[in-house]
Amino acid sequence: MYLPEKYNNSESTYPVFYMHDAQNLFDAKTSYVGEWKVDEYLDSITKNEVIVIGIEHNNEKRIEE
Repeated sequence: MYLPEKYNNSESTYPVFYMHDAQNLFDAKTSYVGEWKVDEYLDSITKNEVIVIGIEHNNEKRIEE
């Protein structure tokens, strides 16, 4: 899960973006083929007012999904 920097001190609402393959989104250690750097990208843009929820895939049954 990614939360915007201002999230904890805000009473605003934020859009939620759901992404598949959570293992690849935020951390190279859990990634199969390389981190997608979603959090680094969102931190680098000026208006990063979005919550990202990563949904993990089912490893060996990934193709079936």
